[in-house]
Amino acid sequence: MNGPAGALLVLALLLAAGGGLARALGLFTARTSRPSRLALAFVTGWLAATTGLFLLALCGVRLGVGAAVAVLGPCLIGWLRRAPAPAPRPALGFVGGAGVAVLLLVAARAAVVCCAEPVTVGDAWLNWQLKARAFYEDRTLAVLGVEPAQVGHRDYPLHVPLSSTLFHLLMGRPDDLLAKLAHLAGYLSILALVAGALPGAAGPWAAALLGATPAVVQSVPVALADLPFALMVLGAGLALAGDEPADLRQAGLFLYGGLWTKNEGATLALAGVALAALRAPRTGRARDLAGLAPVVLFVPWIAYRVSLGLRTEELVNAGFQPRRLPDVGAALAAEALKPEWLLLWPALVLLVAVRPRPGAAGALLLAQLGAYVLVYLVAGTDHLWLLQTTRSRLLLHLAPLATVLAWRIAIGAFSKGSGPPGS
Repeated sequence: MNGPAGALLVLALLLAAGGGLARALGLFTARTSRPSRLALAFVTGWLAATTGLFLLALCGVRLGVGAAVAVLGPCLIGWLRRAPAPAPRPALGFVGGAGVAVLLLVAARAAVVCCAEPVTVGDAWLNWQLKARAFYEDRTLAVLGVEPAQVGHRDYPLHVPLSSTLFHLLMGRPDDLLAKLAHLAGYLSILALVAGALPGAAGPWAAALLGATPAVVQSVPVALADLPFALMVLGAGLALAGDEPADLRQAGLFLYGGLWTKNEGATLALAGVALAALRAPRTGRARDLAGLAPVVLFVPWIAYRVSLGLRTEELVNAGFQPRRLPDVGAALAAEALKPEWLLLWPALVLLVAVRPRPGAAGALLLAQLGAYVLVYLVAGTDHLWLLQTTRSRLLLHLAPLATVLAWRIAIGAFSKGSGPPGS
């Protein structure tokens, strides 16, 4: 399966396998819109593929086409299980239809940008794509244990590099440009979740605005892990705001995805599990907390990392230094006010000030932002350098969920008798 057609077939396989596994796990409800189902199917297949390859490698199985088929093939059996049909939604009308047209144009532009730009960002090569190449060439994870280190940040989770390795394996040769199609699919999944999370014409217009935001669309071709992580934050926030057992199962999937994508997923998972546990007595969902079980899939990676003696570099020589707080606040505020964000952050702050009822999704966003501030305060490295190099990426993690919150608050402010947004 060489060339663009082969890469598209890999995406189709991930979507089909993920759709089957999502049905088997009972992730769909009648409230799950068709765009959201496509996003859930892709995320489920994507995470299943990279997790399965990792677990097989731990068991001594060499990475190859057979390993990929062994992971994804059984997922297709899930299509034998019926899923609830999506509930009918009101017609979008002219305004909504125009929003869909704009959204399609925005997505097409992002696809062109993604396919036209090779991987050139240093961090993308050193921390992610070199690992993917090494896994493909060696058919093992051996490069992570080599001293001195031949790849950057060996402590980083392996979802992104193993995603590229999967494409290399199934296409029969390494192709970093085509492997980026997984990132494009992640971007499209973000837009699908945003569109499905808001009522009527607001869905496609919110997704189109987010998709056209320069700070977001510029992240698609660079092949870093930040955009996939933003997808996991968004999915977790939306799922935790739900009130059905399937919502907690979705939350478990996305919280695990956050853990498996970036180290920042640790605080996301802690906050997500805590929020679910706190809401359980009020919503009567205590017995459904088992839906969060996917987060334990992260344990083998932690054990493997510990066995190799790999530590998070930013937390080496860490110490709490509250005097850094003014620098952190000023840097994050300056980043949030940049035109690349199209006033997303000032709008969200203003809306929350007017209607301060963000609910579970907002609490998750605030918890994650607070965790980032804390890391800047305790990091053992130069905090000014760390702020300069990471602040835009950290806001990217939160931007999709912030978009949904802003639109929900705005819609609620103009709707009589509406419930709390993001509840």
